[in-house]
Amino acid sequence: MSNQPSRLPIALHFDRDEWEMLVTLPRRVLIAASTATAEGPEPGVADGLAGLAAIASGHDSHSQLIREVVAAIYAESLHDELASSEAGLPGNRARTLAAAERASEVLDRVDPADASAYAGWLGDIASAVAGASATSAGAPGSRVRLADHGFIDELRTALAT
Repeated sequence: MSNQPSRLPIALHFDRDEWEMLVTLPRRVLIAASTATAEGPEPGVADGLAGLAAIASGHDSHSQLIREVVAAIYAESLHDELASSEAGLPGNRARTLAAAERASEVLDRVDPADASAYAGWLGDIASAVAGASATSAGAPGSRVRLADHGFIDELRTALAT
């Protein structure tokens, strides 16, 4: 038996609503980034797949927070219908950015390295979606449109609040 105390789950640092926000925010970022990059009314399959792959990559993160969030995402079925129905709603981008600002506030309760890793991971999700959109639209390499950069920049600003 080890004499070292076991590390408590990071989820215990948050109330239920805060934890749910942290768990649903990656999907909300994927949806908002997809709609920011979509040429038409519907995001492309490549956008969604890239975003899902970026979310799943958190499973191998060095950050305990990200690993716990990914585990909770895979364990939940809560809000699946809500998340998919929110994609086309006006104001989705603004709601996602507001949630990112709130996440930045509640992440003050965890190790700064975990908070920074979480913020970076959300930016990586948005960038993956934007890169997939640029590639599937026939753009050379992974050039990202200015509108896509706008959302990514706004997201990073919200998370730095």
